[in-house]
Amino acid sequence: MVRKLLTMGVWRIAGLAAGAFGSIWAARCLAPEKLGISGMVNAYGTQAFLFVHMGLAPLLIREYKSSPAERHSDQDRLISETTSYRLLIALLLSSVWIAVCVVLRIPQDWWFATAMGILSLLASALTTDWVLQAQENQVTQQRLTAFGGFLSALLLFGLIRKDSPAGSDLAVSTIVVLVVCVVTWRISLNGQHQIALSLGRALAGLPRLWKGRWLFLSGILIYVYVRLQVPMLGWLRSTEELGQYRSALQVANGVQPLLALVPALLYPRMIAWSKISKSFLWKKQIEIAGALTLLGAICAVATFLIIPPVYPMLFGPAFQAAALPCCLLILSHIVVLVNGVFSYGLWSLEKDFIMLLIMAVTAAVSLALNLILIPRFGMLAAASVTVFAELMILAGCFFFQYRQCHPSIRLRVDRE
Repeated sequence: MVRKLLTMGVWRIAGLAAGAFGSIWAARCLAPEKLGISGMVNAYGTQAFLFVHMGLAPLLIREYKSSPAERHSDQDRLISETTSYRLLIALLLSSVWIAVCVVLRIPQDWWFATAMGILSLLASALTTDWVLQAQENQVTQQRLTAFGGFLSALLLFGLIRKDSPAGSDLAVSTIVVLVVCVVTWRISLNGQHQIALSLGRALAGLPRLWKGRWLFLSGILIYVYVRLQVPMLGWLRSTEELGQYRSALQVANGVQPLLALVPALLYPRMIAWSKISKSFLWKKQIEIAGALTLLGAICAVATFLIIPPVYPMLFGPAFQAAALPCCLLILSHIVVLVNGVFSYGLWSLEKDFIMLLIMAVTAAVSLALNLILIPRFGMLAAASVTVFAELMILAGCFFFQYRQCHPSIRLRVDRE
């Protein structure tokens, strides 16, 4: 597993390096205003993405791994049904998106960005990356991510100029999503699986949405406390400040997949550990969380020392105010690195409703703080609230996972 993690890390770092240069080039060419327009469209696309993917990846992985290895027909049906209803939902939401834009008569400089946002949504509906994770082929996932980073950088340097319209960066991301999607299909299916896109398969898979309702609601809540701040900045402050904040998000979101490697790698293994015993699962979680906390603390200190002086040199003086929010966003991802050990542990025990409760409380607190603080403190408040929200998630997941893995303590407390 360590060898696998190191291999994944190398690929991810390579992709990060390429993606970082591409993002910096795009930011310098488009400037905060155009980057802010792309950011708002991307935020609306993220909202639609929630209803396409429904946050059901943990459920899909559980069902895939529960199917006997020789029963390819069950796995084929799962893949086909999932991809079919995702595409159906994406088409419906895209139609609504177009209708709203026509009715509202959006400004002309938003047209291209909006079109690219819709195409990106349709492309993302077809991805089967969750199959690679269920197959414990996370190394290939990171190779594809690195490939996407290199392709994105190449297209950004080749296509983006100072006179490029708002949404040019979204056009590049749409192309990358389509290419990576096709490659992922070929690798994840690997000649063993068949996939059929049809209305019948989509309707047959819809009952799974009800089965995964707690995961879907958890995904909505995650959006509220992690991503809703992006459109809120545009609504409550300005698209220019949102453009600055989006540069910080691009840096932090580039680091996030690297930090998320451990939970993604461990989740299928946690399912196996939980079948041995809950106490065995807890022992492994504590060992891993302790090592990650130490590593995260070192990375956090380095982040706050390096980024503030380097940030304006990379992005330009117009983005200098985003340096500290960028540090805070990276810190929030470091916290996610640790809390992922316990949140995925709860999901491995099928405690989806407990995760929903934890996220509901966090989302309510985060939304209230953002509404109060963003109008006054802007993107610094948004980034600070993100860190606080992730710490709340960590505390809640640790507490409930401890209780799940120590039933004797839970029973004693209940008796008292």
